[in-house]
Order: sequence, then C-alpha cells, then structure tokens
Amino acid sequence: MKEKVIKTSDNIKIFVVDELNYNDNKYIFGFEVTENDDVLEDKPHTLEVTIEGDSLILNEIENFEIASVVNNMFLARLASGE
Repeated sequence: MKEKVIKTSDNIKIFVVDELNYNDNKYIFGFEVTENDDVLEDKPHTLEVTIEGDSLILNEIENFEIASVVNNMFLARLASGE
C-alpha cells in the first residue's frame, strides 16, 4: 500500500506514506489528497487497516493509547528516513 492513494469509506483520498504492524494489527500513515491530486501535508491521517475478504477496511484508531504509540512510531520512522 505504501506510496499509493486509497479512498476511505467517506470518500477521502489518502496518499499512504508508511505502514506498520503493531500488536498484530496493521496501520497506515498518510496525507489527504485533493480532487486535483494535490497532497495536503497539513492533513495527516493514521488509520487501522483490516482486510475482510477482498475488501480493505480503514478505521480511525479508537484507543487513545494505541493511537499515541502508533503515531509516535510513524513519526520516529519518518524522522529517521525509514
């Protein structure tokens, strides 16, 4: 999924910058994309990914502690250039 544009169930396009696994769950980090395909770096999104059959399900991370850990992991990876 990395470096691809995906669409959420509410039709928001996200350019996926990074993905990782944490506690047996998959997460993506990306930026919102406009209708003109401009990447909005001031609109980041961190989402939990679930695969059900052939469908990719994207959800907000509901647990604040997990969201904090996952966001910090993504920020550390971006800072280190991974």
